[in-house]
Amino acid sequence: MSNFEFLYKTQQDCVCAGCYGQVTLVTVKGEQMLTCQKCGDYRGVVTRAYAQRRQSESVMELRNVMNTLGQVLQLPEPKKQTTAEILADLGF
Repeated sequence: MSNFEFLYKTQQDCVCAGCYGQVTLVTVKGEQMLTCQKCGDYRGVVTRAYAQRRQSESVMELRNVMNTLGQVLQLPEPKKQTTAEILADLGF
């Protein structure tokens, strides 16, 4: 497998390790390399599956923190709304 083929395959299967954004294969001074569209530099890559798993874990961690914070600050429970009520609030 050539370096180009390896980088192309990596671009398809991986995302930036820094921001989980898309990495792009670019040519600089006749050499191919990967760069992040958001970060602007190369911070390494992780698989898309790993990035998705970490993002899901982060959402769960946020929910746990919000629940704990609400209990510590003794905030009232948010009002539970039905789908119809939410749609009505949005004007549908």
